[in-house]
Parts: sequence; structure tokens; C-alpha cells
Amino acid sequence: MKTLPVLLAFITFSGSGLTQAYYWVGNGGAWSDLTHWATTSGGDTFHTELPGADHDVYFDANSFTESDQVVVLDLADAACKTFDASAALFEPLFEGVQNFDVLNVYGDFIVPDNVDRKFRRIDLRGSGDVNIITGGRNLGPSSNLRTQGDGVYHQNDSLVASNFEFRNGTFLSHGHPIYSRIRFRAFDIFTIPTLDLSYSTIYTDNLVFPEDCAVNLSYTTIHFGINEATVDVFNGGGKDFYHVIFYQKAQLFGDNSFVLFEALPGTRFWLFPESIQEAAQFIFTGTEEQPIELKSSTEGTEGYLKQDSGLVYGEYLEIQDVHAIGDGSFYAVESVDLGNNDGWFFGAPEEEDEEENETAVQGRPAGRAFAPYPNPANTHIVFSTEPLVEYIVIGSNGAIMSRFIARGFSTRIDLSAMPSGRYLLKPLNDPHLGVSQFVIQR
Repeated sequence: MKTLPVLLAFITFSGSGLTQAYYWVGNGGAWSDLTHWATTSGGDTFHTELPGADHDVYFDANSFTESDQVVVLDLADAACKTFDASAALFEPLFEGVQNFDVLNVYGDFIVPDNVDRKFRRIDLRGSGDVNIITGGRNLGPSSNLRTQGDGVYHQNDSLVASNFEFRNGTFLSHGHPIYSRIRFRAFDIFTIPTLDLSYSTIYTDNLVFPEDCAVNLSYTTIHFGINEATVDVFNGGGKDFYHVIFYQKAQLFGDNSFVLFEALPGTRFWLFPESIQEAAQFIFTGTEEQPIELKSSTEGTEGYLKQDSGLVYGEYLEIQDVHAIGDGSFYAVESVDLGNNDGWFFGAPEEEDEEENETAVQGRPAGRAFAPYPNPANTHIVFSTEPLVEYIVIGSNGAIMSRFIARGFSTRIDLSAMPSGRYLLKPLNDPHLGVSQFVIQR
């Protein structure tokens, strides 16, 4: 009998909790209109106050009876706990009004591909584990998704929005792609977020990571500058990037580290003075019609590119105030020296035939890998390295074309199944060996 009051209290609390669910009814309308918020699915009993941080909202099979219905988010600060539109029919549209109007979500955010959307700002404020499901569709042409709570945010599918702002909590991409039309950035103003973006592919025109923000970028590919936005800042905050492909233009701030730093034809770079961009392998592939520009953002004050081993083979470059440092060899072929460019060789590297390479291998120092030859190649390449090192061959699109273990000092790779193009040869389990570049030409 002593437990009965507790049991009754639990039942009352549970029942009260169940009544806190908000069900949208009556087709399209304004979020602020209470006649759309029923206490049950399809019901005609309505809540007397708008949903708040403790209330789950549902858009289900009884919410809409025809197509072309619009739910207008007409409040400066709308709020709910879980936002769930997974059961909605007739592809309704969720539309924000003003750029600074906010939908505050304190639980899961579930907007699958069966609904249309033109959100403005969505602030995720949940604690604990929070699921983000968007069906891979754009949240809106002016959308801004922000993590504001201290929760652990789980990305469940592709995310598409104009802006992403990580301000708090832990964000886990789980290898899913992220498309950011304008900005992709973290903040450390009041709280410091943690990001795990490993194995994801990210598209953005503006990227900023503060130095004290922990970001895991293992095997993450970033496509930077596809949309040619007016804001083109790349400030990695000293993070270790895997593969970044630059399009069109980029302002490089701070010291950044890359495994692969790749510039496509026509890309323009401005390096912040005294900053160092370090890569295991730089790839600069300009053309006569679309040269790549490498310049300091302040004329007469140099920025730095650093590669500690291997060959940088740049084609059709226009270089000014950019110093090449490290033990790698920087070549600029068919390129223009605009002044103040230490460490570059303007012209093609001298060719070595296979016999000369084989002779060099016999006296090679420990912990080194010799460049593959012949280069350009047709049917095969040969290179020498430490034994039992695992290697991958990476195509120009970032795809892994081959994976193998070098079992001796001289390794031959069959290229017959690979198309013409530029490739990278990258060791996986020996940090002392550099990334090499070779070309298949038929």
C-alpha cells in the first residue's frame, strides 16, 4: 500500500506526459494558430497554448488531406521538443517567414523526403542523443542549421542547407555527406563544440574551425568553392585535413595540414602572410586556358607551401609571393614567376630512365620511398619502398583504385585496368614515407 501513491503519481505523470503531444490538423496554416494543434491525431480537441520545449509535435496521416498545403512558421521563436513529420502525406511545405525567425528543437528533428521545406533558422537545443533526419533534401535556400544544445547530434542521412553553425555539443556525421551552399563553420564564443566528420564528403564555399575546437577529419573529402560564393575563407584552425579539392577561389588563413591538397584548373589562391599550408602531396593541375593562381593576400609578404618529401608537379601556375619549403621538390611547368617565389623550380624535372632509378635504389637510405617510374606510365609502374608497407592508389576524383602491400624493395603495379589520368601513391602504415604522384598516359 505504501507504493500506491507513488504508482498513482507515476500514472498521472505518464498520462499528463502523453497529453503533451501536439498533432497538427486542418491542412495548411500558421504555426501560431491553436486551431491546428490537436491533442490527438486527427482530433477536434485543441491545446490552449502553443507547443514549447517539452512538447513533441507530429505531422501525420491525419494532418493533410490534399496537396499544396503550407505550414507557415510565423513566430520569431517557435519551439518544440521532437519535430516529427515522418508520417505526413501529400508532401506539405514547411516555410519560414523572416531570416532571423527561429525554430527551436529540443529533441529529434525528423523531416524525411516526403515533405517539402523552406526553413529559415533551425536551432537544435537538445540534450542527450539527438537524431537528425532530413531525407537528403535541402532544408531551404536560406536555411541555417545550428547546434546550440549540449547534446550528441547524430546525422542519419545527407544534410543539405545554406549554412551550418556548430556552437555547442558533439556532432557526429557518421560518414554521411554534407552540402553547405555558403558557410560551414564552428564557433568557440561561449561553448566549444566537438565534431566528428570522419569518412564524410563535405561541400562548402566557406569553412572556419577555431583552434580549440576538436574536429576529426579522418578520410574526409572536402570540396571547397563549387558555388563561387562571395565569402571564400578557408581557415582550418590548425586541423589535420585528409583530402581537400579546391574550386574557383580560396583565401587560406592560418596554418593548415593536408594529406592531399588538390587545386583544379582556374583556382585562385590567396595565402595569408606568414601562414603555412603543409601537405603530404600538393596537386596543382592548371591548363593554358585556366591557370592556377598562387599569391599572397598581401603583395610583397610571402605565404608558404610545405611538402616534406616527393615531387610537386604543378602545371600552368601563376605564382607570386609564395615560398616552397620542406624537403620535397616543387616544379612549376609552363608557369609564370611573378616574383618573390623561393624554393620553386620553373620548368620540368629532369627525366630519369629505368636503369638509373634501379641503380639509385641499391643505395637508398632507410625510411625513404623512391618515386614511381616510368612517369608518365602506360602499362605499369615500379617503385621502391620499405617492405610490408600497405599502399593505396588514389584517382584524381579521390576514389581508391587499388590497395596492396609492398613486400620487397622493388614493387611493380599493373596499370592496365586504370584509365589515363593523374594518380597518387600513398602509404597507409608508415608515417616516414611520402605520397608520390604519377600519370597514366596512353
